[in-house]
Amino acid sequence: MKSLIKFVAFSLLYILTSIIHVNAQSFTPHWDIQPDVDWNMASGPYKHVPGTDGSPFGGPINGPSVGQGKSDYIISGTYIESWSMTNGWQVLGFCEGDDSTAFDVIAVQGNYVYVAGNFAQVDYPYVVDGEYPYVTANNIAKYNISTGVWSAVGNDDLYTSSLFTAMYIGYYPIKAMTVDLHGNIYIGFFTSLPQMLMEWDQASETWGMVGGGFSGGEIGGGGSDYINDEGDVGVEALANDGTNIFVAGGFEEVTNDDDSVLACPCIVKWDGLNHEWDAMGPGIEDPIIPGVWSSPWDFTLEESSDPFSIAVSGTNVFLAGWFRQNAAGTQSYGLARFSSVTGAVLPCANLYATNSSLGTLVNGQGEGLAVQNGNIYIGGGFRWIGFDTGSALAVNGIAMWTNDGSADGTYSGLSTGLTDSADNLAAAGPISADDNSVFVFPGWGGTVYAGDVLIPIDTDNIARWVTGAETNLELDPGFQSTSIGYDDTVWAVAVQANGQILVAGTLTTFDGQSCNCVVRLNADGSLDGTFTANAASAIPDYWWDAFCIGVDSSGKIYVGGDGAPQACLTDAGSGYLLRLNSDGTLDTTFTNTEFGSPDWDWCTVNTLVMFSSIAVEVGGNFKSYDGHSTENSASLIMTDGSYDTPWFATDGGENVISYLGSYDYAIGGAFDTLSGNSCQNVGTIGGDGSGFSNRGADGSVYGISQQTDGKLLVAGGFSTIGSDSTGAHTSLGRFNSNGTVDETFSPSLYDAANCVLAEPYGEILAGGNPDLLSADSDNGLARFKADGTLDTNFTVTYGIVHCLLQETTSTILVGGDGGVIRLRYY
Repeated sequence: MKSLIKFVAFSLLYILTSIIHVNAQSFTPHWDIQPDVDWNMASGPYKHVPGTDGSPFGGPINGPSVGQGKSDYIISGTYIESWSMTNGWQVLGFCEGDDSTAFDVIAVQGNYVYVAGNFAQVDYPYVVDGEYPYVTANNIAKYNISTGVWSAVGNDDLYTSSLFTAMYIGYYPIKAMTVDLHGNIYIGFFTSLPQMLMEWDQASETWGMVGGGFSGGEIGGGGSDYINDEGDVGVEALANDGTNIFVAGGFEEVTNDDDSVLACPCIVKWDGLNHEWDAMGPGIEDPIIPGVWSSPWDFTLEESSDPFSIAVSGTNVFLAGWFRQNAAGTQSYGLARFSSVTGAVLPCANLYATNSSLGTLVNGQGEGLAVQNGNIYIGGGFRWIGFDTGSALAVNGIAMWTNDGSADGTYSGLSTGLTDSADNLAAAGPISADDNSVFVFPGWGGTVYAGDVLIPIDTDNIARWVTGAETNLELDPGFQSTSIGYDDTVWAVAVQANGQILVAGTLTTFDGQSCNCVVRLNADGSLDGTFTANAASAIPDYWWDAFCIGVDSSGKIYVGGDGAPQACLTDAGSGYLLRLNSDGTLDTTFTNTEFGSPDWDWCTVNTLVMFSSIAVEVGGNFKSYDGHSTENSASLIMTDGSYDTPWFATDGGENVISYLGSYDYAIGGAFDTLSGNSCQNVGTIGGDGSGFSNRGADGSVYGISQQTDGKLLVAGGFSTIGSDSTGAHTSLGRFNSNGTVDETFSPSLYDAANCVLAEPYGEILAGGNPDLLSADSDNGLARFKADGTLDTNFTVTYGIVHCLLQETTSTILVGGDGGVIRLRYY
């Protein structure tokens, strides 16, 4: 039976400190499949999962969305979720009610994400005492990115304020929102009332109408009424440059506070300093409205799509929508550009589509706009972009404008854009951008290719244009855990599926709270006091240190360490490997953890590797487990605590076991044999005993990390590496994938390295004593480029470093005598 279990364990094998595969050293912008948006709750039962419970937003996600810094935020129906390289997809909140309940718009400014729509409360995505905690918030709320706390905005219900007594959500929906640098919130409505744009003034904490209001109806001279079935017009898009607010929608003129009237078809600027309206060129004429104008294009338009999007980059204001000319009669197909300072019309390319019946180019549709590093990304229903048909560039639904200093700027495509399997246009819907990614949300379902990457948009997948890799490292100031909280050394860290951080070490107190070798931190670095107290009770008093920690797929937590020598031979269940439940209490179903002490020392468990929820392989200094000889170092332990034959063993102590993929392992420590083969301190072997390779080092090996190209980094107290000990590499070396020494890699270290990490973008982080680089360096951290040269841009300092963990593709955890810190890419 155990052999069968081992076979299953092989098939389910994974390592919690996963090896993250990212192309390194050179970066080319490219399309990528964005993982499905996970609308499931972090805990508790699933609620409103798209496509499975009849919720109105099932199927493709169609935004809206917004990006800032290293994160993107999207809403769909009753959910809001964030994406970051740190946390992946994460539900932030949801709202419940009748069929009209929904988040309608989203904005982000500084440390807050704002949502507005038809809702009376925002629920948190977790359960407390059998219920979802919530915050009462009438139609508008904000989320604190740092603390994860929701709060209401405004001192009353927006729809029952003195200026909106005649309005209700089902008739006048919110269509747009933006927040300026001062925290003032602007909300646009779809209504024929003058109050189609409202402002929450942060200083006075009151709602008010912006200026003297709007009026609309017949737009320009083309005869298209910008109205819906109820005769309403409205504000469709908002953006700001910090002070000024740019407004687009179905209006014809605005009124200032002094009752003067300004003609401004479809676009206008609110001067935030002088509190008056300014025109944006002649405005836009003949907006093409769903249900009003019939499309001649070779694809079907979404009638739910907004006619306008607006974006600001520097002094450039871009407007995208369904229009053919400006109010002066100048051709302007789907895209317009203005000066944010003077309001003047600036040169702008046209968007072109194909009339399939006539075989001619016609005006295309602008749907979404996003800003990234000064560039403007343009999405919509168009195949070409250019100033005329003769020079138009084929882009297929998505393009980029770059401000190159010229009057026109430069337009370019994103690979071959968006197409279906028959090379028909698959237009982009809403888009958003953070520092390194552009997210493209589908305009409609169907199989879509982004470049040559298949994006199955009939699910809720999202296409992601990756524009840059974050390669520099800095200290994360938002992570609260510092040396102040720890009274001694951190030896190991692990991360749970919910983002909480397990810390193992020589610990008795944390910020004044008693603990015993193990504490758990929340994702922001604060202490999980309940878990820590339970773990303190669960771990025997005779433990001195916890050297390793891991979590299996069921959430059970394994801890290995050492303590009083006589404890190795005490009753079953009291040795130096134990299992905790997810709340920190002792799992009493895990028994028989009796280790036999080696002749020269007391027993220790130094390292462990998880195999799903089936077994754990442990390494260290011990000669037996549960009465079975272990050749001084290794044991495979099943989930009930019983022994099984280990997949490898050494004749000395194991400091580190690293899974390399394809059932192969790298083992480092202080030994002379590996599974009966001559091997000096570091080697590799297959799980079935095949594929042995004596990598070799003339001193102890403490850390191992595999690069994405298969090369193997080793750290320790050695001066040479290689089976013949001829490779001069003090404390840090690298083996080629075939087992030979990489002689091109020769970083300069002064003292022993305790750990090493192959970063996802090619750089290498090493940790050790404060004199790691030199006798007077006073820093236990060093970072190297892929070729082994020192990264002089890395300036984070730390004392003695014992462990490094790639927490996510954008963060690294560091542990040692200075507690736990988090590094982040930028």
